[in-house]
Amino acid sequence: MNAPASAQSDASSWLGDLLRATAIVVAAVALGVGVNAFSRRPLPLLAADGPGAPPHRFARITVEELREAFEQRRQLMILDVRNPRVFNAGHPFGAQNAHAPKFLDFYPQLAKWIATAETVVILCDSEQCPYSDRVAKILAGHDNMKVLHGGWKAYVEAGLPIEKGGAE
Repeated sequence: MNAPASAQSDASSWLGDLLRATAIVVAAVALGVGVNAFSRRPLPLLAADGPGAPPHRFARITVEELREAFEQRRQLMILDVRNPRVFNAGHPFGAQNAHAPKFLDFYPQLAKWIATAETVVILCDSEQCPYSDRVAKILAGHDNMKVLHGGWKAYVEAGLPIEKGGAE
């Protein structure tokens, strides 16, 4: 008869241990999230650009709006963040090339143009290319920049002016 009581004791001991471990994990997570929320430099988990943040955080411009800006002769700067080889094969007329992974190397040369342009249009290969938003994040202090919705693919499909060469 002692065997069933011992089995019950083992099961309740195991269940109690599991509940205590779960309580410790929940308390640790709550404490960590709370400390992070009040930190001066929170981890991206709770930051606006952390996991789950909307993918289109930065302002977009459509090819139709870009065409209109060209027609109105607005002071635009087109910043093509694709690699130089692809840029040389074809890019928006008048675009500057600043390959995204090395963008900070290009920034000192581009800063004056970025600051004085009415609109800076950043483009990459397509809407799925992350480089446009990465560069937009770097330039987040400038309020005149927009990412081209659809990127280079949409630009070409819209029949906007193209040129070749020019990247160094």
